[in-house]
Amino acid sequence: MPRTDDENLLLLQEARDNVIVLIGQVTSKPKPNYDIDGQKILWADYLETLQKSLKSLSDQLIMLGAPVEEESQGYT
Repeated sequence: MPRTDDENLLLLQEARDNVIVLIGQVTSKPKPNYDIDGQKILWADYLETLQKSLKSLSDQLIMLGAPVEEESQGYT
């Protein structure tokens, strides 16, 4: 049975909230990129992926008619 729009909305909001938490964790204590035992850990790439996921989830929520907060910067 397909999900309703309300169910999809709730799932997208939960996913967006989870991504926001992850972004907060990554940015609260930034870490450098590094190699360990031949495995590369690229924190900047991970953050970029999270930011793209947040944008995608927000766009999907907008398409379903949900109110979405948008980040902006002002200069004086």
